[in-house]
Amino acid sequence: MKNDSSICIYDAFISFLKYDDEYWYLHMINNDRCGSKLSLKDKEDVVKNSMKAAEDKYNDLITKYGNLSFNDLIKIFNIRIKYIVDDCNNDYIYFGLYDPNNRIITFNVNIFSIVKNFLIENDLQNVISIKKLEQVVLFHELFHAIEDMSTEIYTRTKMLKSKLFHFITLRRKLDIASEIGAMHFSKLMSGIKFSPYIYNVIILVARGCIDFK
Repeated sequence: MKNDSSICIYDAFISFLKYDDEYWYLHMINNDRCGSKLSLKDKEDVVKNSMKAAEDKYNDLITKYGNLSFNDLIKIFNIRIKYIVDDCNNDYIYFGLYDPNNRIITFNVNIFSIVKNFLIENDLQNVISIKKLEQVVLFHELFHAIEDMSTEIYTRTKMLKSKLFHFITLRRKLDIASEIGAMHFSKLMSGIKFSPYIYNVIILVARGCIDFK
């Protein structure tokens, strides 16, 4: 039987699943140090263009290779996977990382286990897929690898302009565009019906960053 806290968490996540992709991607920008400085229209443009970049790469892969598995794709791109256990005690929480120099995707087994246990404890495993999480993480990092081979892709070329002393224009890469693109690509490739950002919310709740009590 679920306790009151579990019921509250269950209901909250059922509600979260109804939010569309754009909602979560705008949330990501609003919580990004650089992205939060943009106007609402500029934020919406970043979301739209980042999603399109992901959709274009998804369509390119499907057209060129068909419905290949992740393992088949990484062989084509000459990428290796490394599984590690990292407690993320330095407060930098990550599901996966891509090392472009060595062409290695690192998958954090510990964070995966935290999500799995959270879903089971709160009776959410039948509505939020545990099995799909690994695919979501790996496809997310694969998008970053694809970005490295696509120098003109929007998610790597979008720049944030700012002023220094009111007359010097500075240009800085908007990294959040890359994260939105990777997240959207992982959704398309994995076939999940909800935003992958839900998994991020789970980690925040499980680590005590968000309290539903």
